[in-house]
Amino acid sequence: SQVLYVKNLCSEVTEEDLAALFLRFKKQPDDQILFRLMQKGRMKGQAFVTFPDVVAATRALQLVHGYMLKGRPMIVEYARGKK
Repeated sequence: SQVLYVKNLCSEVTEEDLAALFLRFKKQPDDQILFRLMQKGRMKGQAFVTFPDVVAATRALQLVHGYMLKGRPMIVEYARGKK
């Protein structure tokens, strides 16, 4: 999947924090990486990051899973498809 699901995020994490962490995985300058940070309700502390391809998503997952962001280890996994 080219979409990663990120959980265990501190409530102070912003989309800018996610961008600073994940934008380094762009291959081309014009590649887009999309962020959807959940800040309310039962999805609070979770995010979805969409990469241009599976290779970039896999590399990001391998390098960012467990990364300490604002005092909490990020849990990163492939997002499941919509049912």
